Amino acid sequence: MRNQTDSTLRTTFLLMCGIFLAGAWQLPAAVFTIDPSQSQITLSGTFDGYTFSPQAAGSLTTSYEGNLNAAVSGSTIQFTGSSTVTAMVNGTWQPESGGAVGSAPADYGGEITVLFFVGGYGAARNLVMDLTSPILTLTGTNFDSSQLIMTLVTNSNPVMDYQSSALGESGSVALSGSATNAIATGSYVSTSSNVMQLVIQLQTTLTPTNGTAITLTGQIVATNVLPPVPPQIVRSAVVGGNFVITATNSTQSQLFISTNLTTWTMANFTAATNGGFILFTTPVSHAHAYFRVQ
Repeated sequence: MRNQTDSTLRTTFLLMCGIFLAGAWQLPAAVFTIDPSQSQITLSGTFDGYTFSPQAAGSLTTSYEGNLNAAVSGSTIQFTGSSTVTAMVNGTWQPESGGAVGSAPADYGGEITVLFFVGGYGAARNLVMDLTSPILTLTGTNFDSSQLIMTLVTNSNPVMDYQSSALGESGSVALSGSATNAIATGSYVSTSSNVMQLVIQLQTTLTPTNGTAITLTGQIVATNVLPPVPPQIVRSAVVGGNFVITATNSTQSQLFISTNLTTWTMANFTAATNGGFILFTTPVSHAHAYFRVQ
């Protein structure tokens, strides 16, 4: 009787150690997939001091796709870089690549007015942005997005191709640089079921050359499908010669046993569900043992 009691106490103690170890799970940095149907950014600005207007309705607004990298904890979020926020081609606009006369697919298409007449065209192509930030505090689900830094990814060769008969100019301006976000509010991260959604309101102005300034204004919406939450052991009890281990319910959960935390084998158990929990019943068959549910 004494040996059985000692065995039960030792096994229970080691089981509780297993509960502690099983609870040390933390969400890693996540890759969010940008939703083009909800992510649109409008381009405005100037070229040689002249203000852009659309070549046609909607030519200065396009959708974005790609990925956002962000590490989210219970109270903070940080944009860790190496993101690819990629502008989608929204039409065929003047001029062609390199500033040649004609039209070609582009992310944005604008024109300038010189002396009351359309005096030139510009087409932005290959725009890809990266986002970085310090660690930002979450207030509820909201965060201060004015600390976001937007950087044009230069290896994608982002350019503004231009052609102006009025100014006698044509060619390409390489687009580069970084700028902070001018909008502090309206950005948040939320979770529904197993989907985490990230919404960013942004407005940033880049000035790649004298006389050229590009402002990008809009929102980015991206989602991350969270991995299944690992089952957690929540309590145990000794019933006769058995342990009854209660864990959070998870599809196809199994009970494993080890005497050394190195080699794990499936335990001899029966399982039953009770509300949102699963109950494993297994005989007390070792002087000491660790259990885990997976």
